[in-house]
Amino acid sequence: MATFQHFPTPFHPFAPPPPPPPPPSPHVVPPPPPFHPIAPPPRVLPPPPPFHPIAPPPHVLPPPPPPSPDNGSTVIVVVFISFGGFFFAAFCCFALWCSIKRRKQKKMINETDIIRTDEHLRVKEAIVQGPNGPEVVVLSIEDDKHTQEEIIKNEKMETVHLHGKAKT
Repeated sequence: MATFQHFPTPFHPFAPPPPPPPPPSPHVVPPPPPFHPIAPPPRVLPPPPPFHPIAPPPHVLPPPPPPSPDNGSTVIVVVFISFGGFFFAAFCCFALWCSIKRRKQKKMINETDIIRTDEHLRVKEAIVQGPNGPEVVVLSIEDDKHTQEEIIKNEKMETVHLHGKAKT
């Protein structure tokens, strides 16, 4: 590793003084070579666009065209379409509100069935003389059934609020 004379080394706390500069040499320094600049090629710029003077706008503006005669009907159509859309949206909101309100109500239906049954049984026995003389026994059985049904309905409406408490 080369050590420099004017920088202290890590092993020596003090560096010796720098050596004296060398004496100037007796001969003369030759002049520098002549400067020959190499110029870049000249830039070729496109020709400027031709000058076209812009005429100032005229001070007099032409009168506006007369309004078309069908402007009034256009306004009426636009107003009716706007109101129709508004009423349709209001109707949809009302239908949604009614369906939500109906869903919150609970119906409690209590049905009571009352059934009445009436049954009659008739038995008749008859002994009849036959054509050749023997006796014949004739049995006739009548079964009479009557059924009456009565249904009693009790409907109870409950309104359920958001917090789940029922109100009757």
